[in-house]
Amino acid sequence: MGGGKAGRKTQAARAALLALGLLALGLGPASPGAAAPGAPSPQAAIARLIKGPYPAKGLPFFETNALPALQGEYSLAQGSCRVWSCRAPLVFGGEWKSQGRAEAGQAALRLLSTPSSVVLALSGDGYTLFFEAPSDSPTLRTFAYAMEKRFRGFFAAAPTDAELSFPAFVDLGP
Repeated sequence: MGGGKAGRKTQAARAALLALGLLALGLGPASPGAAAPGAPSPQAAIARLIKGPYPAKGLPFFETNALPALQGEYSLAQGSCRVWSCRAPLVFGGEWKSQGRAEAGQAALRLLSTPSSVVLALSGDGYTLFFEAPSDSPTLRTFAYAMEKRFRGFFAAAPTDAELSFPAFVDLGP
């Protein structure tokens, strides 16, 4: 970068453009306490995608298998949660305990407890979502149902896993 007035003007112009770009993406404050249009409010509990989705071969909580899946990881208020999406038809053994439905119309929830974690499974029309976290909690279950609800649209629009994605943010409500 050149020195003097011209260099300072160029730097100032670039900084202004960067700030405008960040605001347009919702990554900068529009005004104190305001959220970008379409972004969840700062007061809302949010799960944020921090890794993935990326292709995976095999679901770790089933016997040795090569089931194709997508895997990602979300940041929750109480830590992180690994998520898998699988299109293959699955058979759940007796170690998976039915947890029923939180509300009418929601997918049935299954729970698998392992020595180091819990895995929740929610099956939709043509897919199953898996959520692995260190322990079961109301936050994990709220996230699982909210994620499954958001994921339905992503799944319906993606004929194969190559076109499929996970939502960047999942609003868990107030």
